[in-house]
Amino acid sequence: MSNRLSIALGTVVAGMFAIASTAYAQAGLQSSDLLKLRSVSGVQVSPDATRVAYTVDNNDGSGRPYGQLWVMTIADGKTVRFGAEKEPSGNPEWSPDSQWIAYLGRVGDKSGLVVAKPDGSGARWLADMTGTNAPLPGSGRTVAWAPDGKRIVFVSSVPGPETADATGDPVVITRYLYKPDAA
Repeated sequence: MSNRLSIALGTVVAGMFAIASTAYAQAGLQSSDLLKLRSVSGVQVSPDATRVAYTVDNNDGSGRPYGQLWVMTIADGKTVRFGAEKEPSGNPEWSPDSQWIAYLGRVGDKSGLVVAKPDGSGARWLADMTGTNAPLPGSGRTVAWAPDGKRIVFVSSVPGPETADATGDPVVITRYLYKPDAA
């Protein structure tokens, strides 16, 4: 890992720590301070190592915690938030040429798979991505670019046209067997 990249990641983590420690230093840690705590997850360095995409996980209001995608330019430390304030986004994946970033977010009234330039401009909604049909949710990647950067593969539980002819009772699975591999 380059020295610049180490400094950039350290800056992100230090910023999150400063927010938490400020709340504690002012009046001692209170239960209401838990809503002020934020964490960083989903850190992805661009293939050209000039930017870092990361998700800031917030818990600052009613309802469930939500993440917001940020991109920081390593050279100058400039950050850009993707989406509006308190609008969830995350799960960043860089294109192989570092010119685009795919993520889960919102464009207008549509949410799902979005691609945008690293500065947040040119955001385009591509497809619905609701939930997952993975047997182990939260494991593995749900978005990936083709090596040539021209296609994106993603996982979604949105029913496709092949389900139109589905008939009969649902199948109940009582036991799940799998064999993990190293690939």
